[in-house]
Amino acid sequence: MAPNQNTIRSFESSIDIDASVATVWEIVGEVENAPKWAPTTKKVSAFGGRTKNGTLSVNLNKQGIVYWPTTGKVVDYVPGKRIANKATSGVAWVFELAEGPSGPGSTTLTEYRETPPRVEKFFSIVVSKLTGGEDTFSEGLGKSVSSSLKAIKRIAEQRTAPAA
Repeated sequence: MAPNQNTIRSFESSIDIDASVATVWEIVGEVENAPKWAPTTKKVSAFGGRTKNGTLSVNLNKQGIVYWPTTGKVVDYVPGKRIANKATSGVAWVFELAEGPSGPGSTTLTEYRETPPRVEKFFSIVVSKLTGGEDTFSEGLGKSVSSSLKAIKRIAEQRTAPAA
């Protein structure tokens, strides 16, 4: 599935990881792994076994002192390449993987958010007000993406580090 042309892409960031695409995919390809690396995701309960297209989940999120529940649905799942998980709000969080600049054994991981324009307006008017204003909310999400990528890098590289 190609990126949706009727969405606004935001919070895009990439990182190069010294681990194979398969290793990185083990981390990001299972929705229940999100609390291991996503600072705003506290719990994910998925239904139906291993993650695949259509997997549904119930999630608990936190930013600052604000907690909120969401549901998620995997709307695009291409093993080793792309996973898009659409939240209750209509926002899809997307990971794309590609062989990294060092060739096999390295991965470039990109994360971004796809938001329908109507949802973007809702966020700017309502949701962001509950979390300290749009700038504060957006800054928190942007930091979350960066933190997520760094945590995934750390986890993946630890998995591939030679034993001491």
